[in-house]
Amino acid sequence: MKKRLTPMAVFYALLGLLALTYLIGKSLVVGTDINVYLYASKQLFRGENIYADNPYNLYLYSPLFAGLLGLISWMDWGLARVIWLLLNVGLAYRIWILLQHMLISWPELKPAYRRGFGWAILFISFGFLNHNFNLGQITVLILWLSLEGTWRVLQGQPIRGAALLALGINIKILPLFFGFYLFTKGKFKGSVYTAIFTGITLMLPALWFGWNHNSELLGHWQERITPSGDQYVFEKTNGCQSLNCLMAAYLYDFPESELTHAYEANRKLARIPQDTLVIVLQCSRLALLLSIIPLVLFKRRQRLNPKVYLIWELAYVCLVTVLVFPHQMKYAMLYTVPAGAYLIRYFFTVLSSGEKLRPDEAALGLFIVAILLVLALMGRDIVGDQIVNTLDYYHYMRLVNLAFLAMLWTFRPNRIIAG
Repeated sequence: MKKRLTPMAVFYALLGLLALTYLIGKSLVVGTDINVYLYASKQLFRGENIYADNPYNLYLYSPLFAGLLGLISWMDWGLARVIWLLLNVGLAYRIWILLQHMLISWPELKPAYRRGFGWAILFISFGFLNHNFNLGQITVLILWLSLEGTWRVLQGQPIRGAALLALGINIKILPLFFGFYLFTKGKFKGSVYTAIFTGITLMLPALWFGWNHNSELLGHWQERITPSGDQYVFEKTNGCQSLNCLMAAYLYDFPESELTHAYEANRKLARIPQDTLVIVLQCSRLALLLSIIPLVLFKRRQRLNPKVYLIWELAYVCLVTVLVFPHQMKYAMLYTVPAGAYLIRYFFTVLSSGEKLRPDEAALGLFIVAILLVLALMGRDIVGDQIVNTLDYYHYMRLVNLAFLAMLWTFRPNRIIAG
């Protein structure tokens, strides 16, 4: 017997169709980051240096990614942008499905809380998804490769999962920390395969463009993205989400005279010499990376249901990734959605079970709601330029990342289920 569509299902379908129509219309006439990628792809097939002379912006990704975009870069770019958009919409939906898979072992929510959870995730992720879709950014793809690859390895598919992680590392190095996470969990086969496949993907373009040209491009790429480069020591843009930007904003004076007024205002907590602050920065990055180890080992022997901890662990790795790697801009805040999803599900699980929140839980829960609310509404077309500029000036999103790290340690899965 076929199920009849309910009025609410029809409403959701129409709402989704309307949103997709809006995004397609924008993609047909506007392109920012995706234009950079498409132009680099055309350069690659012309035998040029894809890391120079791009009129749209600097290309920061691998030769292989530019080669793969050859599937669409030859066609009308309006159509190419629509195809890229539809791919990203599909991958965003797949990320949602993966989050659901990670929650299967959790206690079932009552219907009202289950519906509320879905709307809450849409609410906190909508602005970040819209930003990524409109720019034609690469974040959705990289986040999907990270989560899907890790999930596959953990599900006993090390070759398939490692291949996905390796592709992500090749395109943009961010999934590297997920490989480290798998290593700490004892998934050595998946980690080794990931390293091998990463090497293979780096050499793969040589089959089409020659060994010498591919080697030259890899050299240019390394110069462009190396975290030790001068441009990535401390970054002065307010839109950057990385730890090196946060430290620079509060603890460092840039030498450029035209930036003195902007960077010596009342947000300065101290003025630390560059050599000293570089040491602090690198030690902080290392500490964040190594903090993944106790996260994985936390009550490992006492975990009656290890699967309950998975989304907690992966959400933490996502936050560490955005903080440690330099030059992560606003679109990278999509990486906070797993943490937001975990925290919302945590509180909904407790409330759905009929338990009362402890006073400290209730207070911190309200704090989390306030954080997420500001993040969701932090759009220029919603609250205006002045509020957004002020929040960016004080690096609100970076502070949220640090707060979420603390919240994940505070609200651990052992509160929800014995383990």
